[in-house]
Amino acid sequence: MPETQNLEYKSSWRDEFLKEICGFANAQGGTLFIGKDDKENIVGVKNAEKLLEDLSNKITTILGIICDVNLHETKQGEYIEIVVEPQPNPVNYKGKYHYRSDIANAFFRCGYVESWGRGIEKITEQCATAGLPMPIFSNEGSDFWVTFRKDIYNLVDLSLLGLSDRQIKAVLYVKEKGRITNLEYLEINKGITDRTALRDLDFLIERGVFQRIGEKKAAYYELVNVGNVG
Repeated sequence: MPETQNLEYKSSWRDEFLKEICGFANAQGGTLFIGKDDKENIVGVKNAEKLLEDLSNKITTILGIICDVNLHETKQGEYIEIVVEPQPNPVNYKGKYHYRSDIANAFFRCGYVESWGRGIEKITEQCATAGLPMPIFSNEGSDFWVTFRKDIYNLVDLSLLGLSDRQIKAVLYVKEKGRITNLEYLEINKGITDRTALRDLDFLIERGVFQRIGEKKAAYYELVNVGNVG
């Protein structure tokens, strides 16, 4: 049976495939085979029994769901079958909610999309209204993916904005503390000058990450609404 929206073949396992399982769980469910190529030929997996145990643990620990993980033995080699049931609540992988192409039907059934042409526009409008970052739309093979993010204040997304290590440290500081002053910026980035700190903070404002509250020595910085960043 060829790959479909609910069926995937992988010749070997990589942890990034947890995203595929997440997508199945947030749609209509699906099955992921490890140890088969995309033509359904059995290529086998190494250390199958250990991988079987590792997969069950990773799926439960990282995704918070339970899947049927089965080991099959054949003359051609061993392969693993992961059966994913649709979940009643959204499942996230590293803070991001992945959906396979069936998400369009889900939004249509829920009344968020009146027509297919308006689908992406309506989804982005709903994210903006909820104060969420804009979703990421992508095509992978025959699948159309929509990735929803709780916020962009994480190492990966902040790096994509072109922020330095100092600036990322400051953003994560504000995410935890709620605000940061010029003095605090200097304290968490020891060894830099006042001019460098001001330049860093101005860049964060230009990128739409920080907003300045107050003037001169009384000024401090807060995060802007996540839906406006990026």
